Amino acid sequence: MKNFSFRSVAVVFCGVLLLTLSTVSPVRATGFVSRTSGTAARLLGVSFSNATSGLAVGDEGIIRKTTNGGTSWITSTSGTVAVLNDVFVIPNTNTAYVVGNGGVIRKTIDLGTSWSAQTSGTPAGLLGVAFSNSTNGLAVGDEGVIRKTVDGGSTWRTSVSGTAVVLRDIF
Repeated sequence: MKNFSFRSVAVVFCGVLLLTLSTVSPVRATGFVSRTSGTAARLLGVSFSNATSGLAVGDEGIIRKTTNGGTSWITSTSGTVAVLNDVFVIPNTNTAYVVGNGGVIRKTIDLGTSWSAQTSGTPAGLLGVAFSNSTNGLAVGDEGVIRKTVDGGSTWRTSVSGTAVVLRDIF
């Protein structure tokens, strides 16, 4: 009897899974409906406050906003041309944070009508952001950078990660 490696079994499983999924209607399989963002810019992050209100961010400082579940999107001015890599909207509020290249952090308290620059204290690219509540949040990024706030983004302090590896996201 031939011995199979875990890798060969995993490859066969993935092939069967892909074959199975390719025969299922995408809408029935995922429950998602395709929407247009109204921009040619590459979008890198999206977050919703509730079922209807959300933000998407991406290249050249682009921020797109929806208040109708993604049926239509409008531009929100970020005040930067840096690539914005991630966005986190605090659930059921109008407060959101975006992070980007060059240590960029922006905050809104009106779901993107206006944005204020935050001082991250790092030139490193920030790739992910998340909050556990309205005051406590983390931003992560290049070179193992972790920035922490305990005051709703008024100040961001270093938190040691113990690695120089890129931290791409946080949940």
